[in-house]
Amino acid sequence: MGGVEISAFEKEFQEAGKFSDDSYAKLAALGIPKTMVDQYAAGVVAAQNAQRAEIYSVAGGEQNFAQIVQWAQTGLSDAEKTAYNDAVKSGNVAAVKLAVSGMAAKYQQNYGRDPKLVSGRASAPGPEAFTTWAQVTKAMSDPRYDSDPAYRAEVENRIAASKTL
Repeated sequence: MGGVEISAFEKEFQEAGKFSDDSYAKLAALGIPKTMVDQYAAGVVAAQNAQRAEIYSVAGGEQNFAQIVQWAQTGLSDAEKTAYNDAVKSGNVAAVKLAVSGMAAKYQQNYGRDPKLVSGRASAPGPEAFTTWAQVTKAMSDPRYDSDPAYRAEVENRIAASKTL
């Protein structure tokens, strides 16, 4: 742009998160109005937020990411921390996602993973198992065993659930 170094303005925005009044004035002198500068800034912020959300999703969301990062302070070796920090500093989103994925996997090795529930709730418990043959004999001696198909099915399900018999 006619000898003007735009990268200085980009650096200012990256470091401060905004443009100074002086920068707005210099850009306006170049024919770039404040509204255009603000649109650029909004686009940069939107892109950063999208990248951040992409990275959080690798860890299972922002809350999980925060837990993993907290664990990493003591759970990773110095070499692993350095490798992670190098990936983050690189600015390469794919490298950052890979580093977060590796850190999340190591975290899950230590602490497991929350189950992904399809319906959003835990399944109902199965039938109560019999613990002795005396319980089985008593249930089968009940008169309902011969006359009530639902009771008979319940006893059969309890027998099936009884692994020690």
